Amino acid sequence: MRVNELVEVGTWVRLRRDPHRFGSIGVIVRQEPAYFIIQTDGTPPSGLGVTRQDFVILEDQVSPHEFFPMRKTLPYGAFHCADGSQVLFNRDFKLIARRKPGHIDLPCEPGEQIAYVREERFYAAGNEPWRSEEAYMECIMILHGI
Repeated sequence: MRVNELVEVGTWVRLRRDPHRFGSIGVIVRQEPAYFIIQTDGTPPSGLGVTRQDFVILEDQVSPHEFFPMRKTLPYGAFHCADGSQVLFNRDFKLIARRKPGHIDLPCEPGEQIAYVREERFYAAGNEPWRSEEAYMECIMILHGI
């Protein structure tokens, strides 16, 4: 490993250790003088600070899957509204889509306030889709309305 080698933003890497279980594959999103910020499937919006010794560069520089990062693209839960609609949201509670029976999914406006009667979560801590194939498949089916 060449510690001083140039690593560009957008480079796909694998963490040598994943103690927080955020997912071991990530992408460099920012470079600072002494460390890098990476985004994995499970890192919070701020990313994860790592040093060059914490990761290896992947030879295959292709996104690991269509939904990277899962935390932002897959549904974490739904708000059930009085009119029968559902509003899907991601792990960061950002709105993904409004779903009404018999209608196509509609995008939500950024910052839109949702008046809901019930909230549902699709997975719990320790069973996130980046850790569990079963949770991953359930989120994909929910996302596609299956």
